[in-house]
Amino acid sequence: MKHFMQPQTAIMRKAHSTDPLSTPSPSSAKPRPYRKAKLAKENAPPSDPNSMAYDSKQSPAMAAKLKSQLPPRPPSSNPLKRKLIMETVPENSVPGASDSGVQVFLFIKPRLENVPARYQDEYSKFRIWTYSSLDLYKHELLRVLYPVFIHCFMDLVNTSSIASKHHCLPDQSSALLQLKQEFEEGLPSDPLVYPKMKSWKANTDCCSWDGVTCNTKTGQVVGLNLSSSWLSGTLSPNSSLFGLHHLQKLNLSKNDFSFSTIPSGFSQLVRLSHLDLSYSNFAGQIPSEISWLTNLISLDLSNFDVSLKGKDLEAISQNMTNMRELHLDHVNISSTVPQSLVNLSSLTSLSLSDCSLQGEFPKNVFLLPKIQAIVLSPNELLTGFLPEFYSGSSLSLLDLYSTKFSGKLPNSIGNLESLKYLDLHSTNFSGELPNSIGNIKSLNFLNLDYNHFSGAIPPSIGNLSQLTSLSLSFNNFTGQLPSTLGNLAKLTFISIESLQLQGKIPSFLNNLTQLEELYLSYNNFDGEFPTSLTNLTKLREIYISKTKLKGPIPSEISRLSQLYTLDLSSNSFSRVIPSLLFTMPSLYKLHLDRNQLTAPLKFQNTSSSALWVLSLSGNIMGTMELKLFFKLKRLLYLDLSGNFSSSLSVLNMRGNKIQGNLPDTFIKGSNLKTLDFSRNQIHGKIPRSLELQILILRANGFYGPIWGHDHTGFGFSKLRVIDLSYNNFSGKIPSEYFKTWNAMLMVHGRDKSQPEYMEDPSAYYKDSITVMNKGVEMEFVKILTIFTSIDLSNNGFHGEIPDSVGTLKDLIVLNLSSNNFIGRIPSSLGNLIELESLDLSRNKLLGEIPQHLTSLTFLAYLNLSHNQLTGPIPQVADNLGHLKIPLLRGTWDCVVLHFQRNAKIMRHQLLNRARNHHLERGSIGKW
Repeated sequence: MKHFMQPQTAIMRKAHSTDPLSTPSPSSAKPRPYRKAKLAKENAPPSDPNSMAYDSKQSPAMAAKLKSQLPPRPPSSNPLKRKLIMETVPENSVPGASDSGVQVFLFIKPRLENVPARYQDEYSKFRIWTYSSLDLYKHELLRVLYPVFIHCFMDLVNTSSIASKHHCLPDQSSALLQLKQEFEEGLPSDPLVYPKMKSWKANTDCCSWDGVTCNTKTGQVVGLNLSSSWLSGTLSPNSSLFGLHHLQKLNLSKNDFSFSTIPSGFSQLVRLSHLDLSYSNFAGQIPSEISWLTNLISLDLSNFDVSLKGKDLEAISQNMTNMRELHLDHVNISSTVPQSLVNLSSLTSLSLSDCSLQGEFPKNVFLLPKIQAIVLSPNELLTGFLPEFYSGSSLSLLDLYSTKFSGKLPNSIGNLESLKYLDLHSTNFSGELPNSIGNIKSLNFLNLDYNHFSGAIPPSIGNLSQLTSLSLSFNNFTGQLPSTLGNLAKLTFISIESLQLQGKIPSFLNNLTQLEELYLSYNNFDGEFPTSLTNLTKLREIYISKTKLKGPIPSEISRLSQLYTLDLSSNSFSRVIPSLLFTMPSLYKLHLDRNQLTAPLKFQNTSSSALWVLSLSGNIMGTMELKLFFKLKRLLYLDLSGNFSSSLSVLNMRGNKIQGNLPDTFIKGSNLKTLDFSRNQIHGKIPRSLELQILILRANGFYGPIWGHDHTGFGFSKLRVIDLSYNNFSGKIPSEYFKTWNAMLMVHGRDKSQPEYMEDPSAYYKDSITVMNKGVEMEFVKILTIFTSIDLSNNGFHGEIPDSVGTLKDLIVLNLSSNNFIGRIPSSLGNLIELESLDLSRNKLLGEIPQHLTSLTFLAYLNLSHNQLTGPIPQVADNLGHLKIPLLRGTWDCVVLHFQRNAKIMRHQLLNRARNHHLERGSIGKW
């Protein structure tokens, strides 16, 4: 069972059944300027599974993993773009009971299922005529006309039902059943779609099968709608589909054709007027023969992995002179747009999104007499200019996002009285915004972000009473915002970032009671956060970062029960963070970093907290208890960097499922001596520190080499304990690597009978760590100042063990097991005169065991198993039987030796020494 997705694109087309108010999926964590710019694309509702509607710009990443875990986002505030394209080609439909105020319609509705479309149309016209033209006399006329009409209409229904019964021809049924056998049943990502071919069964009328439409007179199959039908497999050039020569409408969108090429056999279906192959996992070159289908009025070949030659695009525009809908989203065209497009006088909808188009777009396409929707975003090499628009244009959607269109907006843009959606984000328009823009009274969506507009924002923009989304950010406007913006009572989204605005936050915002998303960042606002904004109870997202706001963060923000994101970072807010912010049931993201907030933090009733992302970096002044944050059970991302005192000496975050990189701010400029982030999910680089003595990063996701390109090591001159085991580090360890670890280079000569412990300056805290020592995981409740340990086990290091490790004369524990080290055991290990535990097992070491190991008089644990060692065992055991091990509990009178799986070591040597020194017989094993 293959898995295939329901695709989306930048333009929505008419749907057989579409709910424009459906709930969108969570938005991605991409950089916010792009996120806002694509509001209609990212927040557009998912397409109905049985429709042709879709939307390409899903919101992608924080990272893919975080995105999959994010909670459901509130419903979209702007499904406009979908609705507009659906309206470009109206479709007759049977009126529903909800459309009628007369109960008699409820009675006849079930009888409409088999009624020919012409009768349904006549009834619909009659009903409109009755309710509009004769509204004044409705009660009298309905009493007389309705019984007469219903009687006549029901006779027509009964007569037409009998007359319309037919059976499809045997060859048509056979071709469809053969087509069914050509595909497997895939597994859809959308649970609402279903395999339409399941109803296709032999010895039944194929005209009654799901997705099949027949000619009522001839029985020929004229329509086939298999959109989202779980089809999986290759559409072959010899498919029985191409034998259905009477097909007029064919929809194979949103299936999985296994990245096969589009067959040239479609050219045999010369009667086709509608062809939709969008988002069905086709790949390769679109055949030139597609341009032979001269009767096409609707063509959708949108796919991510297909390409179309520029000359074929020109042939399409030249041959298909009656074309109404042309959609080629994500098709790699990589050529200029042919001038012949201007000859498509019937064109209503043109979508060439993300086609790598080049050159200048033909200006007269905007002036086609029936054009309603033009989508050209994004095509970053496509240039062009807007024409002078004539009055009466039917253009309702214009999307030029991320193109190189330039020049000034013509004053005639005010003639586009039908325009509802205008997206010019990330283009090169300049000059003043024409005052005539206020004439576009039907405008619902306006995005002018990231352009070069200058001058004052015209007050006439306040005339756009239907506007629900307004974006003016990152331009060169001057002056203050016009107060007329407060007239836009239907606004749900407003972005006025980076406009160099000064003074207080505009008071007209208080009038925007429908507002859901507010972006005011990168301005020079001062004063305090206006509590009046908390009266906008529908707010879901607030971004007011990088301004000059100060004072306390008002606790009244907690009244915003639908608030999803609050970003007040990089301001001058002070005092304590209101504890109610941490318990809001809808707040998922809270960014308060880079302010001047103070501790202590207090959380209460955190069971109601919805926080997933919390950023307080570079911020908190005073004492902060880390354990408070672990009360936030849903927290996925926590940033506390830059909050730690320079006197902090111990930071233990062991086993907390922390993700992401280990920030340098934990270490740089601090006196941190002990850092334990073991058993988390951290990756990235290891920060350097001249003061750090204990570094425990065991069991994380680190990978790659652990040293810099200059091979100078970490720069940890005081390091005494390092545990990097159970990660994915790799690479060779150069011979000069350990030379900077000064704290282990010489024996300090302390009296081991009088142990000293690491502790903080106030003597209130004695740190503890867990290390692998002598083959056993041990917890040191108090850390001896003379204890030294290196554990690089269970990684992917390779190459030879460097001789320089033998310079660490103060080393007590060395564990390099379970790596890919090769070559001989360095004889320099004999210089580690303080060594008590040596584990080199599970590598690929060769040769003999060095005789120099006999000088390791403190050695109590030696594991060389699972290597390829040969030769005699040195007299290492002869000197170990009577030694005392002061760093372990009690005194040992034996040692543990492991030599398993080293086939050529003399077995009798080991057995004899085991008898003489009472070695553990279990450790000898079999080989």
